[in-house]
Amino acid sequence: MPSFVGTNKAFKRYVGPRLRNVVNSITKEYRVCVGVCQHCGATEGLESAHIHGRERTTIIDAILEEFTNGEIVTIDLSVFEEKFKRSHDPIQDTIKILCKDCHRAYDSNTQQTASPNVTPVVSQSDTDDVDEIQEITNSQITNCIREIVSTTLPIEEVNNLTVFDYCSQTFGLHYEVLKPIPNNANNDQIQRLAKDRNGYNRWSIRSPIERDGVQYLVTTQWYDRNRLPFIKWMREFQ
Repeated sequence: MPSFVGTNKAFKRYVGPRLRNVVNSITKEYRVCVGVCQHCGATEGLESAHIHGRERTTIIDAILEEFTNGEIVTIDLSVFEEKFKRSHDPIQDTIKILCKDCHRAYDSNTQQTASPNVTPVVSQSDTDDVDEIQEITNSQITNCIREIVSTTLPIEEVNNLTVFDYCSQTFGLHYEVLKPIPNNANNDQIQRLAKDRNGYNRWSIRSPIERDGVQYLVTTQWYDRNRLPFIKWMREFQ
């Protein structure tokens, strides 16, 4: 299969539409197994809807990040497709089965709260922090977390940062901010711990944070949509 070289925007424009067919293919068996709309119970016209926070474009962004240099993406399309398919596992955490009307209503409701995977929507029009959001880098966020977790952050909040649902609701992340390292874990175990369920490196194995005798890996994966929630969270604990 050929490779793609271009911007993220161009990828979504030219490759994105084809992925609708891929989604239909990999979710067909699950759609038949569920058999009804998971909102209204209808049995006709069932469609596969991505759960909020696990949208098709969000999955694309997560995959392309590791193949992006500057603004240019370079990726073998067969590699992308395989990663895209694996990113839907387990399927019940990524896909809802809905009828056409419920699918349309679900997609229009960006603040849906029924699913633990929902990404909270924050409007930048309500804040004067646009410049700060644009300027803060992933390394600055990571270093900030390292500093506050190891010193002044209440231990209850440290524990919250190891919980998927809390990190999803607070930052819009699809993984925990911190990963506790088991006692006596060897290098191979730590390297496996740094990967998410799809095999992507989400946490840095360099310079683990230590607090109250427990060591943690910290995520380095922050996207534009996560920056304002992070800034608001940080201000609460400064």
